[in-house]
Amino acid sequence: MNQPDERLKTKQARRKGVSRLDAADWVTAANGMLQTGGIDAVRIEPLARKLGVTKGSFYWHFQDREALHTAILDQWRLRHTSAFINRLNRSVNRPRERLQLLAALPRRGKEVSKDVKLELSIREWAKRDDAVHTIVSEVDASRLDYIATLMIQCGLPATVAHDRAFYFYSGLLGEALIVEEVAESLSGLLDLLLFETTSD
Repeated sequence: MNQPDERLKTKQARRKGVSRLDAADWVTAANGMLQTGGIDAVRIEPLARKLGVTKGSFYWHFQDREALHTAILDQWRLRHTSAFINRLNRSVNRPRERLQLLAALPRRGKEVSKDVKLELSIREWAKRDDAVHTIVSEVDASRLDYIATLMIQCGLPATVAHDRAFYFYSGLLGEALIVEEVAESLSGLLDLLLFETTSD
């Protein structure tokens, strides 16, 4: 008599688990798979297994796999560009301090390491998907504009600032890839880039 009751409890517990999941949970799990196995690893069935739910529960939140891909890119664009810029602007007022916080970003521990892996996976994905390539290009342009604006606010001419923003952004992405023991701080590079010479 007790056995059917236990089965019923298990089913109810599973249903509760499904109801607690939202679209963001699926995107988070998908990001984990993207980081370790690339976009080909982001499939509905393995994701459902990872989350401990049925494959059918995926369709409560997404129409199809493409919709999940769109959600991954939307979240990346928001969290790692526009929302990040807003947080940075709220945390410090002076443009140089904002640039210094950006320069310190690659050295900020495990969370940043996950972000770097996600960034690399999305850029790898962009090499084979034109739509993703367009989104990555837009994100790069937005980030470069923001850095150039900060450099202009620090006193550099606009033409110089845009070139140097590219150097700084390249250093920011590059330092995240270099083994920590041999990586140099970007603060020294920032000092050089913000120094206005007469030859410019």
